[in-house]
Amino acid sequence: MIRDILKLIILGETAVILALVIILLIILIWILLRKKVVVPTLTVATAKAKYLHGETVEISGALSEEGSPVAGQTIDVKIKYPDGTEVDLPDVTTDDEGKYANSWVVPSDAPPGTYTVTATGYGVSATTTFSHKQYPDSPQSRKSLGFSSISHVRF
Repeated sequence: MIRDILKLIILGETAVILALVIILLIILIWILLRKKVVVPTLTVATAKAKYLHGETVEISGALSEEGSPVAGQTIDVKIKYPDGTEVDLPDVTTDDEGKYANSWVVPSDAPPGTYTVTATGYGVSATTTFSHKQYPDSPQSRKSLGFSSISHVRF
């Protein structure tokens, strides 16, 4: 009989403790679901969609959080060639308006194709693309045709 009473007390206490744990978990889940998740927004763009070798690619963007600019944050900018090779540009810092800018000169030996610009900072990333087309009489074009130089003929 004493054993039965002890079992009921122990089971009763366990049930109460389990109920309290369940109630605490429900409250915790409710608090977490009510908490607003804020995701910053990062943009990146180039001034033009197409560039020739020797031209400067002007890169710009902005960082904001809930519509307000985020100043003083480091932004890492990379350019990926069509073959997957990456160029890491110097880091830039967002100004008081959350804006940043960087630039890159298309090398004379850069292959034609689509290049990807990736900006990363403050836990978010953004990408854009631009295309590179060589001049018809570029050294690269001459090599592909088997010529080492082009001369102009007047008639």
